[in-house]
Amino acid sequence: MSVAHIRAENLSGESLGARIEELTARYPYLAEDPALADLILEDIAKAIRTDFAAGNEQAGEGRLVDVRRTLARFEHSPQRRLWVLEVFSAASYYYYLQGELGRARALLREGLRYAPEEVYLTHRLEMIGGCLFKMNYGIKTI
Repeated sequence: MSVAHIRAENLSGESLGARIEELTARYPYLAEDPALADLILEDIAKAIRTDFAAGNEQAGEGRLVDVRRTLARFEHSPQRRLWVLEVFSAASYYYYLQGELGRARALLREGLRYAPEEVYLTHRLEMIGGCLFKMNYGIKTI
């Protein structure tokens, strides 16, 4: 049994979680496989993107807790940087659109703690910092 077998089942959400629990109980070595972290992070990242795009802040915030727990459990995985980028840019963008620039920046900074080499998160953080400066000093841009 491998993570590729789990991925081939094309499950998501609670179904995926239940299947992972079942298989890691039967095959404990799977619980330490970095590819499992990628599968879990991918599933959560897609759900977070969907939640925040639909304006479902409560669900998105709940899933951020799951992401943090997964990132703490698996410090290394092949696609960790990609999932960190997707999760924290989607969440940050939601708060940016809501006008909560401080929260948007905090999420980008958090993402950078998990993936410090991620230049897009740095870029977004700089851009939102510019928005804060413009808002605070009444500078309008076209």
